[in-house]
Amino acid sequence: MKKNVMKRALAIILVGMMLFTVACSKSDSRQTENPDAEVTATNSVTETVTPTPEATVTDTAGDTKAEEGITSFEDIGTDKVKLIALGNSDVPVGQYSQEIFESLGFWENIQSKISFGTNVKEVLSQVEEASVDCGVVYATDAATATGVKVICEAPEGSLKTPVVYPVAMLSGSKNPDAGKVFLNYIAADTALSEFKKVGFSVAIATPAAETEYTGKACTLNVFAAASLTESLSAIQTAFEAKYPAIKLVFNFDSSGTLQTQIESGAEADIFFSAAAKQMTALSGEGYIADDTKIDLLENKVVLIVPGK
Repeated sequence: MKKNVMKRALAIILVGMMLFTVACSKSDSRQTENPDAEVTATNSVTETVTPTPEATVTDTAGDTKAEEGITSFEDIGTDKVKLIALGNSDVPVGQYSQEIFESLGFWENIQSKISFGTNVKEVLSQVEEASVDCGVVYATDAATATGVKVICEAPEGSLKTPVVYPVAMLSGSKNPDAGKVFLNYIAADTALSEFKKVGFSVAIATPAAETEYTGKACTLNVFAAASLTESLSAIQTAFEAKYPAIKLVFNFDSSGTLQTQIESGAEADIFFSAAAKQMTALSGEGYIADDTKIDLLENKVVLIVPGK
């Protein structure tokens, strides 16, 4: 009986071994037919998870490079500017410049950068010659210059003092009748159009009417701010053609210098200032004839650099 049991057990073992051998043979056969099947599946997962190099590159072709050079009044307080031309403290354009930079908060910090000019034309010349990086002048001066580029106007709110040009007759004028004719003429349409050509704005609400002159021949000494040179020179030709008995003689300089000359006794009939400060001072000292002052024009202060 024991022999029969052992025979049966041995038979079962042999059958199991045969089945295992068959199974292994089939598995080997499948792997031989497609040996890369498992690897392919693994690679497929890897490709899905890992991004390609192109997916991680940022396209910067459309980026805009920051503009180089001076672009604003604020740049004056930076290393972009080594030297700037400004008017002296007794020159209106210099006073306006100081007011702007004080408003921006760095007037004291730029003192070592300043190259001063005695009037706006000197400031303009320094920029035209490129002996400085930039300068501050009136818009009208920049408009008539050939070698400068306007960067911008003074920042909004940085100038609390209006850039107004008052004109008046001196109380000591020897030719008051001719002086009144001149004041009416420059406040009338013909002359105002000349001022507008170079960028001035008209401050008066209603233009004056030109008047006749029947007086004797005379010379009218007009002390005018340097920034009025181009416009008044153009006006002179038309004025003297209309009034041949009146010869105009201009003295162009900074308003502060002209004020000093008048206070020192210079013979002047008309004072045309680039700021109210000098006119107010002379009026308070009795140099201005009553009821002759006109706030005629307005201007703007701009930052300029060499070039066009």
